[in-house]
Amino acid sequence: MSVLAQGLIDAGYRVIWMDAPAHCESEGWQTSLFEFAESIRQIQQQEGNFEAIIAHSFGVPCSLYAIRNYGVMVRCIVAIAAPPSTEKLMEIYTTMIKANAQTRRKLLERFEKFLGHISIQETSAEYNARWIPQPVLLIHDKKDRITSLEVSKHLKNCFQHAQLLQTQGLGHNRILKDAAVVDACVAFIQKSTLSQFSG
Repeated sequence: MSVLAQGLIDAGYRVIWMDAPAHCESEGWQTSLFEFAESIRQIQQQEGNFEAIIAHSFGVPCSLYAIRNYGVMVRCIVAIAAPPSTEKLMEIYTTMIKANAQTRRKLLERFEKFLGHISIQETSAEYNARWIPQPVLLIHDKKDRITSLEVSKHLKNCFQHAQLLQTQGLGHNRILKDAAVVDACVAFIQKSTLSQFSG
């Protein structure tokens, strides 16, 4: 995300670039949506409220969960290459490992036990999006082989104020380096924060 971070710095923003738990240079080999969201909350507690959150892939449901459930304050949100619902992710995973019906059922039961009093639906981006009043820019590539563009099309209708930018030929990760995408992110954040300050 260095290209995207540099674009924001060039526009005058201070960037906090977080490696999520068990991601990139962070320690550990496993994490969860809750640990991810708690990390966002702790950074805000230390650094102050955010002008924007830019989230990619799994970071999207984690960020929305942090905003809705952990009190994270932000003026606008950019959601890039959002993944499908948790239920759909479970379905994709069990299909990928060719699990039989019994294994699928046991995995689901184990996951529900891990969640405790929280339902699976509550961990999905589409669920938490309905409680997000901030302006949102969804960005998704038409040829993303990891997450489908249809996810962001659906999410657009879940948020109260959202717009969708579709790209072509950038895939799931190169989308973060594209100059037009960086410019779109900067312009959206500038417009969203300026309108809130003036309003």
